[in-house]
Amino acid sequence: MLSRGDVIAVVGDPGSGDLPGALRAVARDTGATLIDVPPESAATGHQRVDLVVAAHHSIVAPACHLALATGTPVLLPGCLNTTTAPLRLWLRPEPTLELRDDRQSEPVLHHLHLTGALELPSAEPEDSVIEVLARPSSGGMLLGVTDDRGSIARWHHGAQSLRALEPLRVTIDDNTRVLAPGHYWIAPASPPLYRLHAEPFPTGVTGHRA
Repeated sequence: MLSRGDVIAVVGDPGSGDLPGALRAVARDTGATLIDVPPESAATGHQRVDLVVAAHHSIVAPACHLALATGTPVLLPGCLNTTTAPLRLWLRPEPTLELRDDRQSEPVLHHLHLTGALELPSAEPEDSVIEVLARPSSGGMLLGVTDDRGSIARWHHGAQSLRALEPLRVTIDDNTRVLAPGHYWIAPASPPLYRLHAEPFPTGVTGHRA
């Protein structure tokens, strides 16, 4: 529940017509503050946030990254409609991963792809791992590994450690860059991403008499 002094971070333009009127009304009635967070800075540090909102479908990923970084629920476009009827809200965890080292972590919403010279504890010492693909799933992740003998995919629970022997090409969701050599871990995010969902509150049950 929102109250006076709480902060709603709107990724995008809070003055645009994309922001649901119902959310503006909630902020007005509760005394919560709407702040504007540009999509390009959503992954950086921010003050305390109590709810993250994506103002448009095109900026869902930055909003989710901010929600994970602040441990805050996220409200995505289309989750609040224009009805004036009471709404029932609930939080649902979304499978999410993180790629981390000794200093920081980065959220993975959909997929992680690493290519280059790698060492994995689960691989045979004589095999050269050249590719790792990870996707979040309920209770863990789907982990695909390609080495000298071919490719294999399996469900993996808990963290998977790896060592980059040289600079790696890494793609996290739709962003590609070079990762420095060193030790890394791929693991289910804790806490995971929580999405806020809404539906009209049931007003009663009707039926037919026998």
